[in-house]
Amino acid sequence: MNDLSTPLTDEECDLLDRFLLERIDEEADTLDKDEGVLDISELDGLFTALVSGPISTVPSQWLPAVWGNFAPVWGSEKEFQEIFSLMIRHMNSIAHILMEFPEVFEPLFLEREVEGDTYTNGTKLRRLFLCRAEFIRPVAVGGYPHCGYIRDDRWNGNVVGRMNSTLQWAE
Repeated sequence: MNDLSTPLTDEECDLLDRFLLERIDEEADTLDKDEGVLDISELDGLFTALVSGPISTVPSQWLPAVWGNFAPVWGSEKEFQEIFSLMIRHMNSIAHILMEFPEVFEPLFLEREVEGDTYTNGTKLRRLFLCRAEFIRPVAVGGYPHCGYIRDDRWNGNVVGRMNSTLQWAE
């Protein structure tokens, strides 16, 4: 058993990635529902934003954002602990890198093959955690005060950032 500060192995990243995607049944009605976090790349962005934020969050605050409307049905306490410990370890390793070696931090973008085509998760512009899922979820989860949203018509009006008294955007 790894302690909660050991970075995930490639195999553990793959396990967590598969779990996040496969927890929602393909036949499930997802129309107008929050699917939560669907892959480890998105989870990486969520955790990066949370550990970078000014307010500490506990799992009871961020787990609902991970699950959305599709909380998993656990077969056992052991199954829950396995997935939960992978999440905590990943979050802790992000926090460690950002605190100790911020110059080497890189977001995690995995590839997925769908019907013979390979897609890189996170192919949208992600600059300083500005992708909608990685930004809006942490703001909502963390309850950050004084955060205003910046909308940009170049990205179909999607939220692309935030601005407060401590952060100024540079083009």
